[in-house]
Amino acid sequence: MNDMPTVSFRMALYLAQIKNRRKFIMFDYGSAVANMDAYGSLWPLDLGEYYFLIDILVDLVAGRNDKVIRPSMALGIAVLLLLTMSLEERLFF
Repeated sequence: MNDMPTVSFRMALYLAQIKNRRKFIMFDYGSAVANMDAYGSLWPLDLGEYYFLIDILVDLVAGRNDKVIRPSMALGIAVLLLLTMSLEERLFF
């Protein structure tokens, strides 16, 4: 039991939201006002739909049939990563 990973309550709630909605979305604060304060939108951003707009490095781990991000999107990201890596970096990919 000493090596069991921990997850905060808020992270577990966020993962449950993703699972229940079957979308890779930002955290839903539960009200339009709170979402508007956090995101400038009534609804949290659907990251799976707009993944190509993210311009920071993201570690992406997904299952084959989890329907969080489309397979074509994940494959495109993997190809892009390989094309931008040096030879030394590719050896450890």
